[in-house]
Amino acid sequence: MATVIEEPYRQEERTAYSLQVESLEHKGERYFPGGKVQLYLYHGEEDDTAAYHLYGEKIRVEGKLREPSSRRNPGGFDYRFFLRGRGIDAYMNVQPSQVESLGDGKPNLIYAAAFSLRRQMAAAIGRQLPSPQDNLLTGILFGQRHDLPEELEANFRAAGLSHLLAVSGLHVGLIASLLLALFQRLHWQRNTVLFLCIILIFSYALLTGMRPSTIRAAIMVSLTLGALILGRQAHLPSALALAALLTLIYNPLLLFTPGFQLSYAAVLSLFYLTPQLEKKFKLPMKLPFLLPPEAGKLFYATLAVQLGTAPLVVYHFGQLSLIAILVNLLALPVITFVVGLGLSASLVSFISFSLSSFIQLANLPLLTYLLYLARLGELPFAYLELYFSWPMALLIYLLLFLFAGGAALIKTALSGYMENKPHLRVVDFLSSKIAFYFFLFTAVIFLWSSIFFPANRNLEVVFLDVGQGDAVFVSTPCGIEILIDGGGSPAYLGEDVAGTGSRVLLPFLRHRGVKELDILFISHPHEDHFGGLFHILGELSVKMLLTSVDRGDSPYYEELLQLAGEQGVEHRYLTAGDRLRFRSGVEMHVLGPPSPLFQVTGSDINNNSLVLRLDYGETSFLFTGDIEEAAIRELLKYEETLLPSSVLKIPHHGAYNPSLADFLERVAPETAVIPVGTNYFGHPHPETLSVLEEAGVSYYRTDIHGAVLLKSDGQRVIYQTMLD
Repeated sequence: MATVIEEPYRQEERTAYSLQVESLEHKGERYFPGGKVQLYLYHGEEDDTAAYHLYGEKIRVEGKLREPSSRRNPGGFDYRFFLRGRGIDAYMNVQPSQVESLGDGKPNLIYAAAFSLRRQMAAAIGRQLPSPQDNLLTGILFGQRHDLPEELEANFRAAGLSHLLAVSGLHVGLIASLLLALFQRLHWQRNTVLFLCIILIFSYALLTGMRPSTIRAAIMVSLTLGALILGRQAHLPSALALAALLTLIYNPLLLFTPGFQLSYAAVLSLFYLTPQLEKKFKLPMKLPFLLPPEAGKLFYATLAVQLGTAPLVVYHFGQLSLIAILVNLLALPVITFVVGLGLSASLVSFISFSLSSFIQLANLPLLTYLLYLARLGELPFAYLELYFSWPMALLIYLLLFLFAGGAALIKTALSGYMENKPHLRVVDFLSSKIAFYFFLFTAVIFLWSSIFFPANRNLEVVFLDVGQGDAVFVSTPCGIEILIDGGGSPAYLGEDVAGTGSRVLLPFLRHRGVKELDILFISHPHEDHFGGLFHILGELSVKMLLTSVDRGDSPYYEELLQLAGEQGVEHRYLTAGDRLRFRSGVEMHVLGPPSPLFQVTGSDINNNSLVLRLDYGETSFLFTGDIEEAAIRELLKYEETLLPSSVLKIPHHGAYNPSLADFLERVAPETAVIPVGTNYFGHPHPETLSVLEEAGVSYYRTDIHGAVLLKSDGQRVIYQTMLD
């Protein structure tokens, strides 16, 4: 039994709920553990009205509690950390029949009123504006991005406008300014106006769900207004520090979230970088005649925020918008009117829906204008895919710190304590132009070399955790990027066949900085080996596709081959005896399928999988697809020198194979990898694991260890797993 403690939100075919657990029943025993659970209620796309439970409702749920997984692949999403940041320890996936409403519980009346008000305002917007303008406005006003089309959200991100969809200081500051302007016209007492503004600002924060960026902005604005009430001037750095302290006392894990970091980086940049930019980079004299004076201030402020947040944006999301400054200069003046008209119309809707619709009508062209600006993110030069580590991000922030005069501030702060001390010489150096240009030169060299001159690397092989399926990434020392299979949910699981591409493959490849695949192998035409490749072909350039001759009978596979043809990908078929040679001494031997292909083996498609041996120096890797006994028996007929390998991918996800012991004896691997996930076949089979243990072969399972990362220098293989 549990209570809904947050406003639920729709995600395509499911609705997500945050629950406060009151009691658990297991095998007839009742427990009272407390804690929070994330509930995903799958109801399909057609009708979710029967499955919708509101904030404060008490419900009974029957299902299995699951522990959220941590990051299972490089570049992947750390679901466990995400939920723990919200104080949630477990999650459940259920159908509507597994949930029973027990009526209203005892909700927080303030939150209940805020959520009810937001629902009604969002509903009014939905009736007054067409889509996607209605979803865009609810995203801007309330930070609700769940209903935004995925493509539209990607455009906003690429154009550098995604901050408009996260309620932050921009929104709170605009609302505070609008409230002050409105109340001053009423000629009310000054302190009454300021106090009322503070109350309404926190009311708006409640309306948006009390997100970290909103809380930070509300605290800072309230402290500023509070100082005015007391007849004092607010000290903005102190206000920012207090806002951060209060937020982290409430939830310390927020410190490690992108939203928290970006929010405070933006404000610090606005305070400290903007004055330095205005001082050191003067705009051309002709511009003031073409633009109002406020345009220059907006330019410097926009530039400061973009510079201050860019390292974090690149680190967390691997994307740097090249048009963000221009697009923000065009968008920010409009946002004032969008927020003002949107909130006014939403509030007026409680009095007169007709008048509210008339006000909202004025917002329609402005929202459409923002949509067109976001579409600039589709331009080929709109953004750069770029990744670097924390040290690189810190180096850039050191540069920004020096540029903003940080070293001089430290010197001033320490001069009273360290007068005539040698320690100040270090500070003197850091505050000099020589130090700034030295660090700038260092950062540029690192950045330039990482993009255009990647270091000569080892051979890298990554067995990705794609659930019940296969996907292996290979990067050669000379920079050839290869993907062997692309995972994908098997059809029998009833999930999106292509979902692995967006959830696992693309985040991993973008994390690696891969913009083009040199070779894409598909071992055989089963969905759990090629399903994720639809997204790869849609997002990345692929030079060559190499497949087994056996095309099977899957309509999805034919669709994939057609898509590859439309993309201009060169397609070739491989059979045993083919060989590929790469620079740096790397070779790929094709050991299967034979020619002619297997027929009437009981599982011809599996047995006709590509079997590949990758050689580098004295190390080798054997990739076996889903071959079964017939194919293994055929491989055992090969010359003894063709099979031995350092690492073996166990065939068919560890399925039972009576010939596996003989196969292991011939291959003699140091280590084996079993790509496996949730399945109905009992993979890996207990006998398979017993054979591996009896042969003395250590093994990794992606369902237990997550992605398995291997590196070879040509002499030995180094092993690492994501869940070590």
